[in-house]
Amino acid sequence: MKKKLLIIGAGGHGRCCFDIANRMNRYDMIHFLDDNSNDNYVVGKINDLSKFKNDYDEVFIAIGNNQMRYQLIKKCKEINLTVTTLIDPMSFISPESIIEEGTVIFPFASVESKAIVKEGSIISSNTIIHHDTIIDKFALIYGHCVIRPKTHIQSFETIGSSMVIDRKNIIEERG
Repeated sequence: MKKKLLIIGAGGHGRCCFDIANRMNRYDMIHFLDDNSNDNYVVGKINDLSKFKNDYDEVFIAIGNNQMRYQLIKKCKEINLTVTTLIDPMSFISPESIIEEGTVIFPFASVESKAIVKEGSIISSNTIIHHDTIIDKFALIYGHCVIRPKTHIQSFETIGSSMVIDRKNIIEERG
């Protein structure tokens, strides 16, 4: 039996997360909470979250702002909502890696052996997280980045598009 998913945030990032959830083929119903959208899939405002506690099996926070994502995941946990992880089937995730809850991995991203992507992080399309790397909590790695082996990206950090990061040093900006 498939599950019901509630996505917080119906903006561009939320719609991309909706697409990933659909490609995962785990959900038979997906709706949004959003304060600024009247889309057909939006069933309420973000402050209505607790009202939907018993209507959905899982929730995903699709907010790009690292601090806001942290606050909303914290709120979900306080009211005992199950925060899920979305991993696009067109990404590569090593079975030796660890992907924590509340994280999204976009298509064509690669997470190599013994890499750790901690809670609430965003790994955008065409990004490579090399082996033995740690992406700490609530980080955002934009598309086309290469995070070299044994690098540690700090909590709440944002790495811009097309960057190569080696042990926390910017090697080059591509493109």
